[in-house]
This record gives sequence, structure tokens and C-alpha cells, in this order.
Amino acid sequence: MNPPSTRLRCRQLAWLLPLLLGVSGRASASEAQEPPPPGRTVSVATSLITPFFGAYYLEGKFRASRSFAVVLNTSYLTLKNHDWKNRAGTVGVGAEYFFQGDALHGWYVEAIGEVWLTSWRHEPSGQVAPLGLGTAGIALGGYQFVFDRGPVIDLGAGVVAFHLPGAHVDAAGGPVSSAPFTRVYPAAKINVGWAF
Repeated sequence: MNPPSTRLRCRQLAWLLPLLLGVSGRASASEAQEPPPPGRTVSVATSLITPFFGAYYLEGKFRASRSFAVVLNTSYLTLKNHDWKNRAGTVGVGAEYFFQGDALHGWYVEAIGEVWLTSWRHEPSGQVAPLGLGTAGIALGGYQFVFDRGPVIDLGAGVVAFHLPGAHVDAAGGPVSSAPFTRVYPAAKINVGWAF
């Protein structure tokens, strides 16, 4: 027959074992229910298309929630309109909605509003008009790939619309004016960059 102290220890272990297993089971279940660590929160990319059209574009995206990202962009571009040439610097802000709930990766739609600081130059006379403010809007849909090591490829298509004010200069033959310049173009997006 076992001494009473041994029987007491066996009974205590018999009660403790299920209790310990229950606690460890609950701990592993709670670990399994924890959300996965968040993905990348920022991406920076530049366009491979816009340089062919005299524009240089840089875009940053910041994850705001699981489905939304804030978009900031800037660009420098030149445009021609008959005898006038425009140089503009732009700054824009917008939002993207990602359909799979994994912001910065997957299918998305995007809307951006921009402000353009413009400078018109009358080519025949060489006279430059005072700086003016223009506006633009971009709407598109696309897919952003984010690879494990951080590279980003952002592909999209949509439309861009902009409005630039007219310009006035005093040329040798008298005052010369240009009409306001408004255009709507289809837009394609092939951006490459990095996510952090």
C-alpha cells in the first residue's frame, strides 16, 4: 500500500493535469485567433510610361486601414498648345479602395485630385506669363503586386482630366492671349517601386 503522502500527490496531479491542458489549449486557441501581422504600410513608386510624354511622376501610398490607402503624388511635366508651351509642377492627394481587404496589395480603384502650378511661355516671342493654378482629376482601377522582399509593380487603366487657365503676355506685336486649356485623356499606369 502507498503511503498517504504519495496518494495525495497522485490525486493533486490528477486534478492539475486536465487544468494545465485546458489552459495550454486555450492559449494555443487564442494564439491561432490573433490576426496575422500587418503587411507593408507604405509604398513608393514611379511611372515607366509618363517620361515618354514629357512627365516625371512619383507616388506614395500609405495604408490607412485594411481596405483603404491614402495616395500622395507629385509630378513635373510639359505641355504644348499651338504657340504656347506649359511647364507645370503638380501635387495630388487621393484614396484607393482594395477589394480583398489587404491594402497596398491586390485589386483596387483609385481617385486623385491634383493642383498644378503652371507657367505658360509664348514660343514665338519668348515671353512668359505669370504663374497660374490648374486642377486635375484621375480615376482608375488596377492591381498592385507587392513581392515578399519589397518590390512593387502597379498596373492600372482609367482616365485623367485637367483644366489649365489661359495666359496673357505682351509681345512685340502687341498683347497675345491663350484660351484656357482643358483635356480628358485615357490613362495607363505601369509603376515600379518599393514597399516598406
